[in-house]
Amino acid sequence: MRGTPIQQGNFGQAYTGNMASPDIMGAIQNQYQGQLGAYNAQVAQNNASNSGLFSLGGAALAAFI
Repeated sequence: MRGTPIQQGNFGQAYTGNMASPDIMGAIQNQYQGQLGAYNAQVAQNNASNSGLFSLGGAALAAFI
């Protein structure tokens, strides 16, 4: 058998540089802070609504007395 020997293909080099891993904990923390902020806003809105009703009831009671 004659001919040229089979040469190995050149498929490039694998990337061996520093590649930062994704910040999973940061993403979870940001999601939690967003949910906590939404909850706190809802509680503040409910407290403001209830405060108005109690002061209205107190004024009606004071007028009755």
